[in-house]
Amino acid sequence: MESGLGKFVVLVSVFFLIVSISILCNCENDKGDDDNDNDDDSDATDDDTEADDDTQTDDDTQTDDDDSSPFLDRPTYIDGGEVGRYGSSVVLGPDGRLFVAATRSRELVLMDSNDGLLWNTERIIGVSEDVYPQYPRLAIDEAGNPHIAFHDDYHRQLVYATKTKAGWQHHTLPWIAANISFSIAVDAQGFAHISSADANGVFYSTNRSGEWRWESLDQTAYRAQDNAIAVDDTGEVRILYIDSEYHLQFARQQGDTWQVEQIGVDTYLDASFTLDHANHNHIVANTEYYNRMDYFHDLSGTWTSAEIPGCDCMDMQIFFDREGNLLCSIVGDTMFEPFWSLFAIPENGEIELVTGIGQYFSYPGPACAADLTNHFHCVFWEEDFYNLSNLTGDWQQHNIVPENDINYGLALALDAAGRPYIAYFDHQSWELRLAHLTDGQWQKETIAKAAVSRGPALIVDAADALHLAYADYNGMPIYATNESGSWATTTLDSEGTGVIDITLALDNQGEPAVAFCANDLDGLRITQKNNETWQVINPEVGNCRYVSMTFDAANKLHILYIMTADVLLYLTDASGSWENQSLFPGGQGKVHLAVDDENNLHGAGIGESEIIYLNKTADGWDIEEVAAVSHLWSFSWLGFTLNAEAKALFTYYNPLEKVKSYTGHLTLTTNQYGAWTPLTLDDYSDSGLYSSIAVDNNGYCHIAYTAEKALWYMMKDCR
Repeated sequence: MESGLGKFVVLVSVFFLIVSISILCNCENDKGDDDNDNDDDSDATDDDTEADDDTQTDDDTQTDDDDSSPFLDRPTYIDGGEVGRYGSSVVLGPDGRLFVAATRSRELVLMDSNDGLLWNTERIIGVSEDVYPQYPRLAIDEAGNPHIAFHDDYHRQLVYATKTKAGWQHHTLPWIAANISFSIAVDAQGFAHISSADANGVFYSTNRSGEWRWESLDQTAYRAQDNAIAVDDTGEVRILYIDSEYHLQFARQQGDTWQVEQIGVDTYLDASFTLDHANHNHIVANTEYYNRMDYFHDLSGTWTSAEIPGCDCMDMQIFFDREGNLLCSIVGDTMFEPFWSLFAIPENGEIELVTGIGQYFSYPGPACAADLTNHFHCVFWEEDFYNLSNLTGDWQQHNIVPENDINYGLALALDAAGRPYIAYFDHQSWELRLAHLTDGQWQKETIAKAAVSRGPALIVDAADALHLAYADYNGMPIYATNESGSWATTTLDSEGTGVIDITLALDNQGEPAVAFCANDLDGLRITQKNNETWQVINPEVGNCRYVSMTFDAANKLHILYIMTADVLLYLTDASGSWENQSLFPGGQGKVHLAVDDENNLHGAGIGESEIIYLNKTADGWDIEEVAAVSHLWSFSWLGFTLNAEAKALFTYYNPLEKVKSYTGHLTLTTNQYGAWTPLTLDDYSDSGLYSSIAVDNNGYCHIAYTAEKALWYMMKDCR
């Protein structure tokens, strides 16, 4: 008979076996999760306090090591940028709405309007999806669905995008080495048809069979020029293109073959093509040598031409208004003198000017359409994005989207939960704005409507209250906080006009101090809050251009600043009186100073052709080169922070080799792995001329930066 002890041992063994199996099973479900809660993280809400690897919403606010954040390694647009700078297209939908596809900084957007005055904007795709859209072409099907073809400048490919019930879908057409020579049309069934031309000839692509197929229309057309496509009411596809000999070629799809015929006898540089309601063809083309346009049509069943003299033009577009009149939009010199003209073309070619813009130099030119009331809408970019329309009878430019020039100083800070806040300046509207991330969406508010681009400085305190320092429109130093629940501002120093740079720090009691350099002062000025009173401190040092400040564990001030003589200096009152020390010659650009948990100071600055890291211990200052970078500008804005191990992280603008222009890459480097190793984060255009960086409690970097006059944000695993 088995003893009671034996039964106990067996029961315990079985218990531990079951527990072990349970743990093993749950570890498989919990694999990759650092919360050690032994749940499978498939619930919408769990008991951890940090983010996990589930894809649903839970009660955490931070990111951890299995995070699938949409911002990780992806540039995300927040605000600003030029709309229409790299092309736009306008089409009237079947319900009378106007649709405009346009670029916005490094993204593609679709706008729609019922009246041409008030516009809705929807994002389609951009660099977050590793696509750089340019020169969109738009078509709207009979159901009102948009179809867009655009050039992906990053991969040099043509991309097709359309909106279905499931949302926006896009397809790369890899067989096409895209340039800006392509056109799109849709048939009555809503299928897309695209013509394109490159160094290999002329191509036709369609998804009519349910999947994308392509064919070569003319491989002999080496270096083929402009092309345009249309689909008639019977579904016949027609394509106009200029071949390698600069002759006009017109192709019709007849079953599985193409019939191609040459139009005219001259040579041409630019051309445009459209169909009327009776499926007749209409073509305008600019001659290569004769300073004229030719108009071709087949209204009588055969091709007929008319000459339009006195025109040396390009970027042509023809379209019909609601009354059946043919209109032509061109950029260039004409007999009418304006550099952009919209004119009517009757059958005999005796053109009549409708409107124009003198001294118009932007490319591409305006894209035009007529609405249901036969009013014209021509959208174009020239600093702002406009709709030139005769809605009110007179021709007026209506601003669709004002330009936002976000290409100046900015500051990023994290709250206790790791949520980012970004203070930034719009040079076009002179506004200081604040962006913060809530439930995965960026919320934006205006802090000051009359500010300048000096600073700003931003801190989120332990209670998640925000503290800002900036300069107003008159160059006065301003401190702002929302710790009371609403924003309150204080002008700090009435003598300190003409602020050049400003910095902000909180002392050990959480009281703010602000230091700034100002043109109207003889040197650096500090203002510190003490029991609701601001005290002005003058350390009596020379004029400065850039400044950064922090408090140590003993509540003593430490300041890095650059003199107007381009010398980097260190200033402190740690001994009880102000002491000033020269650290580095040739200093320029933004400086940073931080203190770690061991009370050691860490700084960042820019030399003549290098980025430098400064570290102060009990033995003094160590200065080392972080990166040798050519063509740095004195206004370059470094990002700098420390991680939990007091290792330094930099973000900076890395200009392309031997290129002294606004062309460079956003770069991250750190010494946490030993030697400084640069990593390119964003290599699109002028990324990172201004940047700011912070590290959350889980070791993830949060980076805000500018590119193409817009504000961007990215996360990076920096562990």
